[in-house]
Amino acid sequence: MSKRNRKLHQAIANFNESRKKYFNLLDEIKNYRCHFPVIM
Repeated sequence: MSKRNRKLHQAIANFNESRKKYFNLLDEIKNYRCHFPVIM
């Protein structure tokens, strides 16, 4: 049971990490919007 919870916790941590990276990427896209067309 605890091993499963640890895996779940790890998955949530990884998800939060990638979400942070994604939002940082969005911020950079906003910063460079005048130079590059935004592709959605």
